[in-house]
Formats: sequence, structure tokens, C-alpha cells
Amino acid sequence: MLFFLGIGQPSLMAASPVPVFVSAKRLAQYRSRGERFPVKAIRAPYAGDSGAYSAIMLTADPRGHPWWAHPDEYGALWTRLIEDIGPPLFVGIQDIPCEPGCLRFTGLSTSQHQQATLENYLYLSEQFDFVPWLPTLQGWHPHDYVEHYHRYLEAGIDLTGRWVGIGSVCRKNRARDVARVLAALAPLGMKIHGYGMSLNALRLAGHLLRSSDSQAWSMASRTAHVRLPGCVHLSRPDPITGERVITDCRNCFRYALHWREKAMDALRACAERVARADPGLWSDPVPAGPIPRPLRRTATTSPRSRVPAPDQIALFDALPTRAAPGRDPTHSRPSATWPERRKFVCRRQ
Repeated sequence: MLFFLGIGQPSLMAASPVPVFVSAKRLAQYRSRGERFPVKAIRAPYAGDSGAYSAIMLTADPRGHPWWAHPDEYGALWTRLIEDIGPPLFVGIQDIPCEPGCLRFTGLSTSQHQQATLENYLYLSEQFDFVPWLPTLQGWHPHDYVEHYHRYLEAGIDLTGRWVGIGSVCRKNRARDVARVLAALAPLGMKIHGYGMSLNALRLAGHLLRSSDSQAWSMASRTAHVRLPGCVHLSRPDPITGERVITDCRNCFRYALHWREKAMDALRACAERVARADPGLWSDPVPAGPIPRPLRRTATTSPRSRVPAPDQIALFDALPTRAAPGRDPTHSRPSATWPERRKFVCRRQ
């Protein structure tokens, strides 16, 4: 399992002891400025991303984002970057995510997003065959990804044994939804790379991945206001007063490495859980016959009485009870009917 640590400063590539994941937008900005650019000085493997989701949903001015560029410009950009930095393990294509927000933004369907993603991969791999492009499967439900896989097969692209990216999983709220997608694709024999995997998803389905990436450490520090001991970071100058205050570790590479250990712990926990699982548990035949029903619980003691025993002290005065016709008033009140319980539950909610 190879885990890429997402970083926003390409200058950290020269000092990173772990594999890193960098977007094409950040690399293009550093190359144009020419400051502290890591020219053939990387220590660990790296991979590139097109930043599709941020280009569609988070970028105010899309004209400067490489994802919006023509595929010829995008391929030429990575050609220059590879000459400056060195060959990456893989590079993400200009895929189109299938999150509900992206579908509303484009006004297209999931099938159209999948077809556009496939056509982009076919074009880039033909025109820039020296770049290690990563074929990417898009969808939202598990069957969407399987259908996209068959589209690659119909186009003559066999993904068996190849590194394949799985998109549109970082915005899923539940880790079980991500696990269902990976479980549906695992029998197809691909080396799956999960884009933007959460810690819960790694802990639950990390054994189904060959690699993954995440830059969630920055958001985790920002939301929890994390500042490691010994770290002193100043905010950007105030536009009016110019004052700078001490802020959290949202851009601290030291905290990024610290957060990466949490991701590795999640992967180790997943591997241990899979290793402890009993293979025979899943091969047992389905039991025949009717499903056994639990026995009804019967009362072993008499109902509690409101009247204390003679040898007990009454701490409170007995409340007057209104007995129903034909019922002993000393017995407990019968349980409330379903309409009364439903009203009580609604009031509590």
C-alpha cells in the first residue's frame, strides 16, 4: 500500500521523506514564478493530479486552472514539468467528477461525465504517450463505476493489472459507501488508487487499495485549530491594519507528517482486521429451515404495588389513582397505547 501525502507547496517536494501528491495548478504557479522550484531535487516518489473537483466547484476564476485548459495545453504542461522535476509514478487526467454538486453545475448526466472522462484519457494517451496517465473511473453508485469500466473495455483499453484511479469518493459522507464501491471493483483485477480517501475509509477498506492520497490534514488543523508544540505560524497580513497573528498548522509540513501517521495507523488496523478474519466464516452454507424466533420474556415476580409493605416507610404520600372499572387500583397502571407513545416520542424529538 502506497500512501501519497497531499501538499500545497511544491517546494516541499525537495525535502519530503514520503511520497507526495501535488496538483497541476500549484506546479504551474511555481513554474511561472520560478521561486524555490524543486528542479530534479526530489527525494521520494510523487504523483500529479488535475484538481478536477476544485476546478469545478472551488475555483472562482477557472481561466487560470489547468483543468480547464485544452488537452493539448494540459499535456504540454506536464511535459515541461516532467522535464524539470522528473518522471512521476502517474498523472491524473482531466476527469469530470460525478458528485451531485458537479452534476448540477454542468447540467449533464453521469453517463456523459463518464464518456467525457474516457475521451480525455484516450486523447492524452495518444498525443502524449510518454506521460504516465492514470485512467480514472467515475461514478456515484457502485454500478456506475462498473459500467465505466466496461466502457474502457469497449474502447479497447484493458484495465486488468493496471493502476486505475477511482474518483468522486472523497465527498461521500459515509465510509461504508466508499467500501461498497471498492468492493464492487476489487474482483476486476485493477490496482486501485483512491482519490482523497478519509481515515475512516482507509480503516474500513484500505486492504482493497493499492495506493491512495489525501490532503485532509490541512482541513483537520484548520477546523480543530491544531498547533503542535514548538510551531509558530503567522497568518497573512490584515488588509487594513497589516497585523499578523499566530495561527494553526494548516500549512505546516511537520503536522502533515504527524497526520500521515494517523493514516498509516488506519491502514495497519485494516490489515490486522483482515488478517484476523476467519475465512471459513464466509464459506459456511446458509442454514436451512425457519429462522428461530426469540422466546418471549415472562415475568417471574408479581407487579409492583403503589402501596408500601407494612414494614417499609412511606417517603411520599400515595398519589390518588383512578382505577378503571373491574381493575384492582393497587396494581400498576397499564402501558400506554401506541398513539400516546407516538406523541411522546414526537415530543422528545
